Amino acid sequence: MEAQIQEQFPNHIILRLLNMMGVSGNESNLFPYFLKNIAEGNRVSIFDNAHRELMKMRFLPDIINALLSANFRGSINAGFGGAPKVRDIYLHICSLLNAEPSMKIEEGEDAYEVDYFVFSTLMEKTGVAPAGSWQYRMERYVNLYRSQFV
Repeated sequence: MEAQIQEQFPNHIILRLLNMMGVSGNESNLFPYFLKNIAEGNRVSIFDNAHRELMKMRFLPDIINALLSANFRGSINAGFGGAPKVRDIYLHICSLLNAEPSMKIEEGEDAYEVDYFVFSTLMEKTGVAPAGSWQYRMERYVNLYRSQFV
């Protein structure tokens, strides 16, 4: 699909998003998946070397506006680097909810390495960047969204 867009629309922007969090209703996305399964006491499977970055969906308009204001054209990976391991995200959510972790660690690695330098540099210049550590942001996200799943 990306190749078709690139061919037919030379003045394109393709934004490859990280794991966005918000009221989406999609319980298979990482964050709601963890909240739902923790609330229900289900065991989750996690690949041992998987890493993910999470960001609230409310940042998406700011990201798009920053790309448009900078006259960015092309394809870009959204992310700020330093993504925590998925296992650590899960354990931190369990801790915040005072829940007993129930997980199965499976062998595997991240499927790809992603370069976020261009994106993170552009976002920092335009003031669009998440505040605080991933643990701090996770605490805020859990408090915002826990009522939907817990």
